[in-house]
Amino acid sequence: MLARWGYEYGRGDQMQIISYSMYMNDQSLFSVDPYVQGIAEKVPNERYVFAKFMSLFNDKMEGASLVLHTISGIFLLLLLFRIAREFIETDYLIWLGLLFLFVFMYGINLGGNELYYNTFFVSTPAKALGLWGIWYFLKSRYHIAFILFGITCILQAVVGLQLFATCAAILVLSKLTGRDRFDWMELGKWLSGFLMTGGIWIFFMKFFFEDTASANIDFFSIFFEFRAPHHYVPDAFPLRNYLILIPLMLFGYIYYIFQNYKLAWFFLISFIGMGCYSIAFYGLRDVNLATMQWFKLTIWLKPFALIAVIAWLEKKISWVSLESLQKLAYPVLLIAGFAVLSILIFARSLFFWPVPFDFGTQYSQDLRVEICLQAKAKTPKNALFVYPIDFVELKVYGERSGFVDYKALSHRKVEMQGWYDRTVTLYGIDLSTDRSVVPLFTQAHRNYQSLSADDFRRLAKENGITHVLTWNDHLLDLEKIASNLEWTIYRISQ
Repeated sequence: MLARWGYEYGRGDQMQIISYSMYMNDQSLFSVDPYVQGIAEKVPNERYVFAKFMSLFNDKMEGASLVLHTISGIFLLLLLFRIAREFIETDYLIWLGLLFLFVFMYGINLGGNELYYNTFFVSTPAKALGLWGIWYFLKSRYHIAFILFGITCILQAVVGLQLFATCAAILVLSKLTGRDRFDWMELGKWLSGFLMTGGIWIFFMKFFFEDTASANIDFFSIFFEFRAPHHYVPDAFPLRNYLILIPLMLFGYIYYIFQNYKLAWFFLISFIGMGCYSIAFYGLRDVNLATMQWFKLTIWLKPFALIAVIAWLEKKISWVSLESLQKLAYPVLLIAGFAVLSILIFARSLFFWPVPFDFGTQYSQDLRVEICLQAKAKTPKNALFVYPIDFVELKVYGERSGFVDYKALSHRKVEMQGWYDRTVTLYGIDLSTDRSVVPLFTQAHRNYQSLSADDFRRLAKENGITHVLTWNDHLLDLEKIASNLEWTIYRISQ
């Protein structure tokens, strides 16, 4: 997994958390950054708990992130192994299945979500805790399961709430059909484990989320359709993924009908939820319903369905379980693992796919990171930068404020409107622009690179921008203060 997808620090989604954590430790940073100031304005917020946790590591966040990423990843794999072991008897088949899941089937999803990411941010421990809860749920230890779903909810509300709702529905169905024998009071005790943890958090977050500054339909268009269609809009999900996952998930559902009624109902309830979500999304356009993002449940259905396929094949193809083959498989897997690890450490250039390895001093070889380090050294803390729409490294590596970040935004309605207005102002893209990711970024790059020195001076006068970070071939009649082989920083004189 590390060899194929690398490891990132201070980029992508993690940038949203780490910059907020840095601000918690040093409030002289990001004093003019709309995202950081906006999200810090109201507590609790959707990122507060995890950002506060990361801030405890202070200047050791980089090392802590790598260690925690490793621990969370191993924990996730072990949990999947334990669940798979309930259905698959041959251990090496499970490990091959996990390899197939996280390497060859990675990115095949509905809703742009995965169980594992190549960076440590809130999704990683949340999904590990959620999977832990599923394990206890399958073992009928319901009280522990719902407490874990509640803790998951505090870290990532949608994941925890989906697991709670789905598993609670399974218990109700199992009671009504006589599959489980418990009284309703006992069920209430189990559910209270979630209600007293994640339920309380959801209550506060609901009132936090209900801002009044932006009309409901505007928020729907800006967030769900403009900013994150890959997460929320069913017809924006790749057709290839539907063609692969629908048969796979149907096979998993049919298999578990005969092998595990809880997982069979998990599949069925998920299917019904995704269908209702699609109807509500296109028919009602309701923010609260769309926020539930029911297609995210496929992050669980995909591995469970793959387990079903392997378990079925194991029974049908007897020679895969031969003891001689098992004895051969283990040393082959170990040798392959050590070989990949050795190449990672001593000969990274042998990898033919470009992936980041942001640990040790390796990230400093990245031209984006290198220009950010120059920005940190040559500009004041209260500098306000503009940069291309996909440039995400400045906040963490440069410790400087950005006028707008496509990746970083608060989910508060009032902040969402401001983010959208700044995106339109700088990149010239809006609700009418093609919203699939590549055309959107291509248009934003084209618009940004067409801005002249006078355009940036006007932006500086109207919005307080002090510095421009852009490509070397984007020549501007401004004071150049730093550059490398790809990037240039200009200062806008007032």
